[in-house]
Amino acid sequence: MTSETAPPTPHPLFTDGELAYLRAQRIVRLATARADGSRVDVAPLTASFDGEVFRIGGYDIRRTMKWFHIRENPNVAMVWDDLVSTDPWEARGIKVHGRAHLEEGADGRPVIVVVPARSWSWGINAPAFDRNGPRTDRRDDLAR
Repeated sequence: MTSETAPPTPHPLFTDGELAYLRAQRIVRLATARADGSRVDVAPLTASFDGEVFRIGGYDIRRTMKWFHIRENPNVAMVWDDLVSTDPWEARGIKVHGRAHLEEGADGRPVIVVVPARSWSWGINAPAFDRNGPRTDRRDDLAR
């Protein structure tokens, strides 16, 4: 008798193509803001994804604006994007809204953890533009 293992449960916000894209991209931009919405900041950085959350580390991260903002306001946005071609124009990317919290990583270093709640993608599952204009795929997991 053989035993079969169940296939991994897909993340409710990302298709297989989007997961592959996220893992292949090296740079993501993280947007944060103060609790009152002021001093918005966008920082290019790297992030890992374990299938549930994004983890962001970095040198002296406790002294960064993103760290201070997340202490006050956990709402964040992340964007991965690139251009496949400029002629014809072919853009692709993923935008994620989520909530962040601060914790110590397994190695004792501080990390920012982002729990994704909503995502949009373009140019990954289908062309970013069709005859009707821009096209995006949106998914929500607002229970998170």
